Amino acid sequence: MNGQYLQVRNVAQFEPQEKNPRGQRHEDWGFFSFDRTRKKFVLRQFHLEGFVNQYVCESISDDGRTFIFVSEQIENIPPGWKARLTYRILNENEFQQTFDLAAPGKELECYSSGVMKRVK
Repeated sequence: MNGQYLQVRNVAQFEPQEKNPRGQRHEDWGFFSFDRTRKKFVLRQFHLEGFVNQYVCESISDDGRTFIFVSEQIENIPPGWKARLTYRILNENEFQQTFDLAAPGKELECYSSGVMKRVK
């Protein structure tokens, strides 16, 4: 598609823990694009659990290594939820992703954070 989109595929395995004794496998596909009208990067994610999230890039750090995306729309969840994704590039093969989530009327709180590694 002429390099206009960046596709990401994520698989995360969460180990069993007290609140989730069976553990969990999570998958999502994402597509980054650039909205020329708004002059903003947009991320659309499609989750195994049925959620579809659309984020817009709110800020990019001066060094170009940290990107903050805030939700514009979340499908298949009650109204009022919001989310934020922060990507911090660590090196050419790794980045840290932090996912913050807020129920209606609540403040954003860290839901998960981890380091993603390029599959070679």
